Amino acid sequence: MTYEINETHDPNLRSWVESANDPNTDFPIQNLPFCDFWKNTAPVSRGAGIMIGDQIFDLSIASELKLFDKESQGFLVGLYTYGDDALQRMMEERAEDHSIFRRRVSELLSERSNSN
Repeated sequence: MTYEINETHDPNLRSWVESANDPNTDFPIQNLPFCDFWKNTAPVSRGAGIMIGDQIFDLSIASELKLFDKESQGFLVGLYTYGDDALQRMMEERAEDHSIFRRRVSELLSERSNSN
């Protein structure tokens, strides 16, 4: 699968997550990998998120807060229906859907979104 290089890869893009702006981080705003993590809640549960700096952007909480528009929310359906294989199955979605979703996550995590 090939992905387009777009404005979400702009080297000048900055995040309101300060650790994402560190030149030594593996997870700047231009690199937003999916991750699996354990939530420290009762009961302890598994979550899907996106690494940003030294933080995790929890996709289920973002969805509950309705931070995604209809187009990008559709991509997240896999989180609730794929179970343990959620991230693997989401990676099999169409490149266009990834791109739409990535743009929205980048908007949410960019420095510009924090100023609104």
